[in-house]
Amino acid sequence: MPGSRTKILMIIKNGAFGGAEMIMLNFARYHCRSEVELHCAYVIETHPDFIEQLRTLSVKCHNLGQGRGGHLLWPIRLYRLLGASFDAIHIHSPLPGSVARVLSRARMGRRPILVTTEHSLWSGYRPSTRLLNRFTVQFDDLVISVSDDATDSMPSRRADAVRTMVHGVALEDFRRSDRSGFYYDHSIAEGPIHFRAIGNFSSTKTTPCCWMPSL
Repeated sequence: MPGSRTKILMIIKNGAFGGAEMIMLNFARYHCRSEVELHCAYVIETHPDFIEQLRTLSVKCHNLGQGRGGHLLWPIRLYRLLGASFDAIHIHSPLPGSVARVLSRARMGRRPILVTTEHSLWSGYRPSTRLLNRFTVQFDDLVISVSDDATDSMPSRRADAVRTMVHGVALEDFRRSDRSGFYYDHSIAEGPIHFRAIGNFSSTKTTPCCWMPSL
């Protein structure tokens, strides 16, 4: 409809400030508010700060697992939410994503575009989650992987259609003209260039990608 905004629903299990959450925050930060109406549905609210940051970026957030029995009722609430006629659904977690794929196809009416970003190796999923993902990923219109390792971990018949996209960071976050406050807060002497990385240094995190920009 001319003049209406594109409605996009992002789905995640919880907000733990990992790679998926940072991608969602950056997308929310730079999306065109005049053309896109952005929503986020989540099952477990383990980090309220993440949800609050999304809200400050004009994202409408939906807690599917809140209240008594929420851990069982969230698929029903997701089904009702999908009645809002979204143009696209972007999945960031395998379990709620698998349920969303089935529910979006079960609803009558206009069919939303389904996009999934694979953030982890399939071998790290629980067997039940891996099975659900295997049988529902066929409904996706586009699958994006954050690394070649994540792509290679997918079933071979599906991996051929996956687009690997290595995500970066918002450069303006690192282009501050006044860094004196940072030096003071971390007891670091001003002058030299400092590089610090904090994270889970495992073979699945493609740690070398973090170091390359500093070399």
